[in-house]
Amino acid sequence: MRYFLVIAISMALLAPICSASETTLSAEPAIFNIEVVNGTKAGASVADDEVTITVYRDGRLMLTLNGIANSEGKFTFEDIPTGNNVVVLPRAKHQDMSFNGSAVAITPGQTEFYGKVPVYDVSFDASLISVGTHHFIIKTESDSVLIQEYMQLKNSSDMAIISDELDDHERNIVFRVMLPDGFEGLSFQGYFVENAIVMTDDGFYDTMAIPPGTFQAVFAYSIPIGSETIGITKEITLPTSEFSVFSQLSSDKIQGLGEPIGKFKLSNETPADYFKLSSYKPGDKIAFEITGFNVKSDESKTVIILTVVFAVIGILAALRLLGKKTVESF
Repeated sequence: MRYFLVIAISMALLAPICSASETTLSAEPAIFNIEVVNGTKAGASVADDEVTITVYRDGRLMLTLNGIANSEGKFTFEDIPTGNNVVVLPRAKHQDMSFNGSAVAITPGQTEFYGKVPVYDVSFDASLISVGTHHFIIKTESDSVLIQEYMQLKNSSDMAIISDELDDHERNIVFRVMLPDGFEGLSFQGYFVENAIVMTDDGFYDTMAIPPGTFQAVFAYSIPIGSETIGITKEITLPTSEFSVFSQLSSDKIQGLGEPIGKFKLSNETPADYFKLSSYKPGDKIAFEITGFNVKSDESKTVIILTVVFAVIGILAALRLLGKKTVESF
């Protein structure tokens, strides 16, 4: 099975692609030198790693070429078309995982180009994944509570972490995220690649390996307001150094977190009450309530429905009586 690790990729490459049979080489082709570098200390050799370049013009695929890295991790591709808006994306496959290098512009007038692909040895030890700071931001809009979460994902090792836990489709479950009951409209920003995300009834899990480093993982969702009080329970799935709640509601609406430390301005300059909690381990739960919502009771809804029904019946009766009098007048 192939696993894809995104390190750096040009947004221009996200445009629709066309068939490689439409390729037209320029009159002055160039060569492209690719180098594979293992970022894992004392890591495995990159000799014989498969290397690939994909050539795009105006965001459309022109051709794909493959090769095998030599003992120094290098390979040279020849007859690469040059021209305005021509871009090459270099890739390498190391320990059955694909890694991307940075896109390189293949500009006219130059005949030799270089691309480097950093790769890492693969570890299946998911315990190496942790969260630094975790921000939980709450506000309301219309008839929903909106929640945005910022997770500072950390891989402090020098290996790419994948996990040995598989789902029913043989995909690696790298880490899970649990969400409060009733969540809906989940969306992702930063870090996450959506086709690597698998939704579950109680949250989601990511199947994409985590390279060494620190990454800002951002996602958002809403919870419908169906009662005067909404209970929020957040289960922790990764070791977390610091968990903070930022509430854009009035401070008396949050029950169960104690008193806020103070006010804090978010990135959009909006003030929020700041609740600083502690560190957590997997399996710990953070529970609190949001109160004071103005929601009509079922009884009041029933009265409104019955009022409408009786009004309709009254209108129909009046129309029927009017029709009868019209007939008698003849």
